[in-house]
Amino acid sequence: MFGRVDDRVVAAMRTAIEEATDASSRTAGFILWRTEQILAADAEVAMPSRRTLYRLFDKLAHGRHITGSVRARQSLAARPEGPFSQALVAAPGELMQIDSTPLDVLVRFDDGTAGRVELTGMVDVATRTIAAAVLRPTAKAVDAGVLLRPRQGVHVSDVPRLLPLPGDQPPAGP
Repeated sequence: MFGRVDDRVVAAMRTAIEEATDASSRTAGFILWRTEQILAADAEVAMPSRRTLYRLFDKLAHGRHITGSVRARQSLAARPEGPFSQALVAAPGELMQIDSTPLDVLVRFDDGTAGRVELTGMVDVATRTIAAAVLRPTAKAVDAGVLLRPRQGVHVSDVPRLLPLPGDQPPAGP
């Protein structure tokens, strides 16, 4: 991740950056100097060039405001870790996400009454494509189930063409 830079140099710079989190604003040059001070006792460590150290500092300090405002830096340091993680998806159709949202429009239904509608959509996470969508006057779990209804011989890429429309006949069974 850090090229040919010795792991001890990376660890020392991380330590120097952590020390600077609660201190007053520091320059990148100070962090480099502090890194060298931490490594001074270990004569075996080969220090990379100054330019490489600055590049390493840019990677390690990215988004942490080490050379910026103390208030922003302390606020970022006090922020808890997020509760969610990124799901790794390898193939299309492996992970689908379904969500519904009410639309802020007034619609006239077939029976002449007016009301609001809700849009339910299904997105394939791997390809980031919309696999299905349903616009209905009411939101029920059955609507989401229609999106996932198994159909014999149907591939995930065929789902958008096979969405049920009002008045459609159910698919014939085997």
